[in-house]
Amino acid sequence: ATAGGKDASKLEEALEAVDGVVADVSFRDGKARIRCDRVVDEERLRQAVMDAGYRVRSIESDPIM
Repeated sequence: ATAGGKDASKLEEALEAVDGVVADVSFRDGKARIRCDRVVDEERLRQAVMDAGYRVRSIESDPIM
């Protein structure tokens, strides 16, 4: 695995530690796509990213109705 792949896995694990979250991280795209099976507080997601040693530039949501 590449260093980027290891870092992506580290960030995915950090995000997925938030209850109800499934993450797909791409450092090439500079994005983490997150699916949630319940309402998740954006601050918890931000904190998970920061705790893993990264920063959040923005959060965009695409609610399914």
